[in-house]
Amino acid sequence: MIRKPQGYDGAAAYTGESQQLPKGKYECIIKQVAVQESKNGNQQFVILYDILAGEYKDFYKKVFETDKAQNPSEAKWRGVFKQNMDGKGLSWFKGVITSIERTNNFTFQWDKEGNEKMLVGKRFGGCIPAQAVRDGGREPSHRDRTVPDPQRGRPC
Repeated sequence: MIRKPQGYDGAAAYTGESQQLPKGKYECIIKQVAVQESKNGNQQFVILYDILAGEYKDFYKKVFETDKAQNPSEAKWRGVFKQNMDGKGLSWFKGVITSIERTNNFTFQWDKEGNEKMLVGKRFGGCIPAQAVRDGGREPSHRDRTVPDPQRGRPC
């Protein structure tokens, strides 16, 4: 016999249906930026972002809120982009910064304390690959795009 758990009637039904972000191009907004050390000891640029417009606006915020309601200690922000900043990753990192600068018509100020905060609220075009969709949006391997028109350029 399965007994009805206490609080069952008031609990949100977590079916996973709201967590399906289709593969494609999205206009995104940067929520938080940090530099951290990767598992391999490399400097890594980390962006927490969300979808800025359209049908999937605030997608990662909604997923986080659902996860937090279900299991607060395990909830993680899923809109995460990580890029190594040196070695083979340097050109890709420069591409990310260049894309954000072009999209937002500004110049990033290097070597200033707290300069990562300059990137919060900036837009970029995110290309969410099929792998990210299969993984429920967890730390996908992104390709960035210069936004005003994220529909142009190479396919995802």
